[in-house]
Amino acid sequence: MSVASSGEFLTHYYRPHSRPFLSLSPLSDAEVAAVLGTLAGFEPLPFRLTHPSYLTERRRIEERMHELFLAKGGRPERRHPHYFVLGEFSLWESDGSRKVQIPLPRLPAALLSFTFTDSFFNFRAKNLRGVSIPRRPYHGQLFTREELPGAIRDHGLPGEAWRTDPERRFDVYVEAQLWGDEPVAAFLGSG
Repeated sequence: MSVASSGEFLTHYYRPHSRPFLSLSPLSDAEVAAVLGTLAGFEPLPFRLTHPSYLTERRRIEERMHELFLAKGGRPERRHPHYFVLGEFSLWESDGSRKVQIPLPRLPAALLSFTFTDSFFNFRAKNLRGVSIPRRPYHGQLFTREELPGAIRDHGLPGEAWRTDPERRFDVYVEAQLWGDEPVAAFLGSG
């Protein structure tokens, strides 16, 4: 399967009461508490955002991805990436999320990395509820844009198996990490 069959675009999802490209990772604990308090006023918070170790783990994973990306020749301009999925993700297409889509060719390869599934699942043996994540050959790895076609050829795209196959429930999408602000500058600081 090729990158072309994924639509050759990246999608960033965000909630209707929010704005795109926000991240808790660079915030202080007090700022995180304030943001979560505001978000809780609009809708129930996802479990991961209420788990006491989530943000520590998220930051640890982002540090690991940053290290791996540098080692592969990436030139990250941020410590914490902006998150996308390759193509679209059916669950977020149907849950009221808003989206920003950017054609993959418009994004500089030196700022893009990819993980096969959500990076949180990719770099952990268990989810926050203690459920084991079946390990795959691509787990613990980060791919560059140049490596992406080969990785898709070797591993395939996740598809919809996560909905019905308990062994694939964590294989939800190919996540893209954008390590710079310039490609999304029009969306930053608005709203």
